[in-house]
Formats: sequence, structure tokens, C-alpha cells
Amino acid sequence: MAEKTQKSQFAWPENASAQVTKTLEAFLDDSAAMPQAYLFLGNSSEDSAARELVQTFASKITSHNFPNVDTLVFDAADSTGIEGIREVLQLAALMPVAANRKVVLMLNMDQASPQMLNALLKTLEEPAAHTTLLLLSNRPLLATIMSRCQVFSLQNEAMQEMSGELAEALQLLTSHRTAGQAERMVLVNELATMEDELLPQVIEVWLHQQVAELKEAPQKYSAVRATMETLQSLRGNFNKKMVLQKFVTTALV
Repeated sequence: MAEKTQKSQFAWPENASAQVTKTLEAFLDDSAAMPQAYLFLGNSSEDSAARELVQTFASKITSHNFPNVDTLVFDAADSTGIEGIREVLQLAALMPVAANRKVVLMLNMDQASPQMLNALLKTLEEPAAHTTLLLLSNRPLLATIMSRCQVFSLQNEAMQEMSGELAEALQLLTSHRTAGQAERMVLVNELATMEDELLPQVIEVWLHQQVAELKEAPQKYSAVRATMETLQSLRGNFNKKMVLQKFVTTALV
């Protein structure tokens, strides 16, 4: 009871999603069922709402104000490379000093190199029982990493502020989830005529929507992976129509 009271003294940010905080509170109330890794999709900047929420969660896990002796911070944007993340993960494996768990806040993970992500994946495959990893990323990560994390999308504000053109395009994708093959091929032509700057934005917003749905439909990881591959291909020198044909047949579920 005392521990629960201590955790409750750390108030969630006022603008935090009630659905997200309710789920996190449920994990805090049942430590045996608490995941060891979380991926929060949101802005890592120091004054962002996403970072404030994640830091509050770290305070509740350790029952002490963040930062504290049992919290570590790794920023992929400022890291020295593979050795930096290895050092942090090695420290995370040590037993906590004052809390029941050691928490690692990992910022800007969308900027992590493939080598950093591989090092992280090894830890996620065999995490220390007393360690909790809190990843904050502007974009979804590798499907192999996401499948080992409890994923939350904190992009609601950005979604609410998107342009009418972007909202209309998102609705277009949503309406084709149950469409037949012929209708999907017509959609390819519509998407292909979009401006080069708008199309990746549409696909990225769609990706965040998919990630938000993973909690209720974890079987959609393959569709998330397909959308991620679409984004990467659109940013590369690939045939746009071929990329979009694969997207509409594998990612619109």
C-alpha cells in the first residue's frame, strides 16, 4: 500500500492520453505482468509532452523523482556509437540501488544506427528481470524490436493538427481497407499523383495509426512492417508505382 501511495504522488501530465495512462497504471499495479520494454512514438525534445510522460512513468516505476540513482538516460542523437549503447545496457543489467527496478530512458531511437539497434535487440531478447527499457522515437523502429515492446503512439497532437489534405488522404486509405483488388489498383494511381512531399507524410501518418492499433490487433505487425518498407522505398530511388502496388496489397488491413 505504501509503495502504491508513493507511486501515485507523481502526477501524469495534464495533456497525457487517458487511455495511455490507464494502461500504464494497470502495469504499475501488477508488477508481475509488467512488460520490460516500452516503445513510445513521440518527440524526444526536452520540453515535449511525450518526454514528460515517459519521465513521469520512470518516476512511478522507481518511486523516486526522475532522474534518480536507478535511472539511466541514453540519447541516440548524441551517442558516441555502438560502444555508448553497450555501456548503458551493461549498466542497466546491474541491480538497482534504491528501487525494485532499474529504468533506462532511451531517446531519439529513430536516429540509432543499425549497429545500435542490433545491440538493443540482443538485450530485448534476454532482458535482466529487474530492468525496464523506455524507448522514445519519432518513428516506428524495426519490427523485430517493436514486437518485443509494448507500443504506444503519442502522436495525437500532430494528428489533430494535420492539414485537411493529409486528413483526406488518410481517410482514403482507411476506406480501402476492405476494398477489392481492382479498387486498390485505382488507389495506386491516386496515390502516385500526390506531391512528392505529401505522399511520405500520408504513409507516415498511416503508420502511426497502425501502431496505435497494435494493442488491440497485434497480428497486424506484418502490415506495419509493410508500411515501414514503403516509407523507406519512397525515400529511396525506387519505382513509385511498384512500391505503392505492394503497399495497397499488404499494408491496408
